[in-house]
Amino acid sequence: MTAPFVYGTLVKHSVHSLEAPYQVTAVTFNDTAEQVISGGIDNELKVWDIRKQQVLHCLKGHADTITGISLSPDGSYILSNSMDNTFAFGIFVPMCRLALLIVMFIWDTTSRKILYKLPGHNGSVNDVDFSSKEPLILSGSSDKTLYLGEIED
Repeated sequence: MTAPFVYGTLVKHSVHSLEAPYQVTAVTFNDTAEQVISGGIDNELKVWDIRKQQVLHCLKGHADTITGISLSPDGSYILSNSMDNTFAFGIFVPMCRLALLIVMFIWDTTSRKILYKLPGHNGSVNDVDFSSKEPLILSGSSDKTLYLGEIED
């Protein structure tokens, strides 16, 4: 079993070990550092409570190993990418549904309607990120492309 470790700076060793059922390939903290989001070879995102040392939510949708996770600077949105040539964008709330296809759909979570689409990649999506200054997302792929998309309000 593979586990993400949380290390303490004063004690110089792990202070928590979170036991995942499969190999973990991507991790990030939430905006308050009270939770950890992990992804792995089971194709699921897991939201962990660090204090309780347990999974709070599992987010399913990818068809292959998750290779990257990024959380928006305000902690409201999550991006994940996978070896299945897709990246997912979702509102970071319990039991949210991730939009997941080669084309990225931006959803209005109130009306549950698609606001607009962003083009997708033709190869594995290797990394995704949010801009800390502007409402922008970025993805990079094995198809040798970078896509930059604007999140409209």
